[in-house]
Amino acid sequence: MGLKEEFLSLLEADVEFRYAVAGKLGLLELLRRLDSIEAELRSLREDFNKHEVEGARRFLAVEEQLAKLREDFNRHEIKEAKRFQAVEEHLKRHDEELKKLREDFNSMLTEIRSMNVRLSRVERTLEKLTLDIEEEARLVVKQRVREVYGVDIEVEPLILPEVEVNIYGASSEICVVGEASVRAGLKLVEELERKVERLRETRPDMLRPRVVKVIYTSLSLPGLADAAKERNIWVFKATGDIVPPPRSS
Repeated sequence: MGLKEEFLSLLEADVEFRYAVAGKLGLLELLRRLDSIEAELRSLREDFNKHEVEGARRFLAVEEQLAKLREDFNRHEIKEAKRFQAVEEHLKRHDEELKKLREDFNSMLTEIRSMNVRLSRVERTLEKLTLDIEEEARLVVKQRVREVYGVDIEVEPLILPEVEVNIYGASSEICVVGEASVRAGLKLVEELERKVERLRETRPDMLRPRVVKVIYTSLSLPGLADAAKERNIWVFKATGDIVPPPRSS
């Protein structure tokens, strides 16, 4: 082995020899700096690896949290979607019920209008019948009073602030006070009694020594005849007497 080869071999194998040679050559300080830099680089690489591992752990933890949040959000979204669907179905049923109620209400309004029309016709008919029977009653009462009592009187309605009756006629000794109705029952008997008493209290000048109470009707309801007899009320219709006329009062 030549000198050159031996020298190079010593440089590679013997560190101290290498430093000695480098020092001689002014390279010792440079080698030391290189060694220091290399050591620092190793330290930095180790720190970087540690930080990389920690960063990876943190990143994985964040990813796990995000995944959990996403799962929670999806569950919440599904739950809210179900609630929203339930609310929509409830509102739909509510709308259907409202629609049916509106239809029923409109049908009821139509029926009410129809009933009002029919009632108006009935009221007009009753009013006409009432007017007709009152007019008829005055004619029949005048005739019957002449036949029974031999007195000729004019029969008209009596309208006073204190009381009203639709049959009234008077002479010097006798007066007729009564009511006319298509249908007559106990209620009309009691009403006539109250009106006569009211006249006695407030307008005795309209009464006479003999007071004949009368009810003229087309239809006698149950209880009318017995109640009228007890109170000396003459009840009749166009075809004859229901309760005969009293002979005294």
